Amino acid sequence: MRGRRAGSLLLIAVIGPLLAACTLAPGGLTSTYQCADWADLSDPQLAFDTADAVVIGTPAASHATVPMLGVDAAVHEVSVRDVLKGDVAPDSTIEVASTPASCGDGEPYPDGDPLGEETELLLYLTTPSALGVRGLVNPYQGAGPVPDAGDLPSAG
Repeated sequence: MRGRRAGSLLLIAVIGPLLAACTLAPGGLTSTYQCADWADLSDPQLAFDTADAVVIGTPAASHATVPMLGVDAAVHEVSVRDVLKGDVAPDSTIEVASTPASCGDGEPYPDGDPLGEETELLLYLTTPSALGVRGLVNPYQGAGPVPDAGDLPSAG
C-alpha cells in the first residue's frame, strides 16, 4: 500500500506543475508552432526545380480548410490544363491548399489568397499531404500568371 501511495505522490508531483502551467497560461491550453522562413523562389526556373509538381490550372473558390502553419489554409479545387512536371494527370482536378504567408494568430493571407481568383495560373506545388492535398511551394511565388509558352520553365 505504501509503495502505491509513494508512486501516486510522485506522479502528482511531476504532472501537477505541468497541468498548472497549462491552465495558468493566458487562454488555457496552448499549442506551439514554428513560423516558416521562406526561400526566395522569384526565379521561375528555381521554383520549377524546387517544386514536386508544376501545372497550369484554374482554381475554383475555396471549399474547405486544412491546418497549415498554425492557421486554417484555404483549399481549392484546381482544374489542371497542362502538366509541366510531376505526377499529376492533365485535364484532372486536384486539391491545393493556399500556403499561408503567416502562422499562428496572424492573418493567413495579408495580400489576399494566392488562389482566390478564378483565373488560369502557373502553380508550383508540393507533394500531397496525408490528406491528399497539395500546397504551394511558398505563399509568395507558388502561384502566378502563366507566361508565354517560350518563357515557361522546364526540366531541361
